[in-house]
Amino acid sequence: MSDNETVRIEKLVHGGYGLGRLGSGLVALVNGVLPDELVEVEPIKLKRDMGFFRAVRVLRPSPKRVKPVCRHFSECGGCQLQHIPYENQLQAKRAMFMDALARQKGLEQNVLHVISDVFPALNPLGYRHFMRFHCAHPVDARPFLGLAKRWSNEILATPDCHIADSIILECMNSIQSSKLWPELAQYIQEISLGISIVERMVVAVIFLKKDVAGVSEQLMYKIFAHCERIKACAIQDSSAKSLKTSLLRQGCDVFRRFPLQNSGGSPASASILASPSVFVQNNWPINLAIQELIRENIARLGSSSILDLHCGMGNFLLACADSNMRLYGSDVACEAIANAQRNAKNLGLFAEFTCKTAQKQAEILIKHKQRFDLILLDPARGGCREIIPLLPKLSHRIVYVSCDPPALARDLVLLEQTGYLVQKIHLFDMFPQTHHLESVTILERA
Repeated sequence: MSDNETVRIEKLVHGGYGLGRLGSGLVALVNGVLPDELVEVEPIKLKRDMGFFRAVRVLRPSPKRVKPVCRHFSECGGCQLQHIPYENQLQAKRAMFMDALARQKGLEQNVLHVISDVFPALNPLGYRHFMRFHCAHPVDARPFLGLAKRWSNEILATPDCHIADSIILECMNSIQSSKLWPELAQYIQEISLGISIVERMVVAVIFLKKDVAGVSEQLMYKIFAHCERIKACAIQDSSAKSLKTSLLRQGCDVFRRFPLQNSGGSPASASILASPSVFVQNNWPINLAIQELIRENIARLGSSSILDLHCGMGNFLLACADSNMRLYGSDVACEAIANAQRNAKNLGLFAEFTCKTAQKQAEILIKHKQRFDLILLDPARGGCREIIPLLPKLSHRIVYVSCDPPALARDLVLLEQTGYLVQKIHLFDMFPQTHHLESVTILERA
């Protein structure tokens, strides 16, 4: 197929794509469109019964279409929904979530009746406190930091990304403005910039190219020290398993700190910390809202013992507990477990933590006949199907936090088969302007 075709968009589906059909019957997934729009499209990638297409021209635009706030929107792969007003984004995301669940064979359809509206973000722009930028090395131009283009591995300069916190942009542009930046950039593959929210300071991590063993600390200091917002900088090379601290501003450390709401007897100023390489939810106000929901369910159910099989640095387990509870957490990331142990101590909580896969830890607990009032699940994007057969032996109540609707739908089928019933699904807009949606599912087993 070489000629462009015209497609009417029927609806939005997972990924933020508009779904239409060509005259041949081929399903077309098109980016940057709205339902009922008539669009001229060109093919990007074709399969047997469907294909991905780029919108070349909108022939009949939807009255809901708005001009994207970011000049990079048409090229950057980071956002998919900036052409939709925010209130309509929330409605579209809920519809895409319900569509993903409705498509899952074997899932009880009454689940669709217990899905909440989407809890909106406090700020739909400038919310990301962590960004990871690629370093581009043009042959005949100055190196620059940016994000991957849509449909491509090519890097796009994004000096004014609208979903990143302004402090991140300030630091990114400050680094690139240094006269010594081209000298440093030749060693770099990527740079991550993460905000310590309590201090409003940034921790930077430099990821070196595979063939680079190290970089001059003096060079690092000259570039990063003049950026007052950066409190620490670490280096990760391909041969080392751990980060090496290269720059540490006086009186600072490498941890990022995140405030907690006053709960469970903890002081109002309580916070939890995370090492530079440890995962943290990227929209902290929404994360606090999810913590509050979990805390409410713990109180409603009267849970006094909690097992978290994907605990990370204790984001949900510690933030939602009090000193009278029996707490047990495991995670495959040992550095996150070290953070969780430190956070528990700082919050005055006693909790047992271990660095193991969720499946291995579940098997050990079952072997020792351990049971809990509640299990917290917050798996990676692919879900946690491997541990679902084990869960009935550990608890009859589950709170399942998910960032991937199709994976959640597959897991809900398995959970229903083991006797769990969905009580409620709460939706949260963790990533405005994108198709991503966070959900919290409450399940109970008779």
